[in-house]
Amino acid sequence: MRSIIPAFIMLSACTAEDGLGEQDESTCGAAGYAGLVGQPVDAVETGPLAEAVRILPPGAAMTTDYRLERLNIDTDDEGVITRLWCG
Repeated sequence: MRSIIPAFIMLSACTAEDGLGEQDESTCGAAGYAGLVGQPVDAVETGPLAEAVRILPPGAAMTTDYRLERLNIDTDDEGVITRLWCG
């Protein structure tokens, strides 16, 4: 238990300092797509925004670069959208 507490404190300090802890979900449009949570990923039409959208099934490899304008779509094993977030 002792090793968990310092790690948690360090992690929360990093997110508070770098500003990434509080994301504005309107920057990439995630707030506008919130109604898609629970829907099949096929319901998403990216069109011309395809470069700024990343679909992430469970266990998918992803880059660690942070792009505020990029919409990330997390799905479950069945391809159902579970989360939308910027970055």
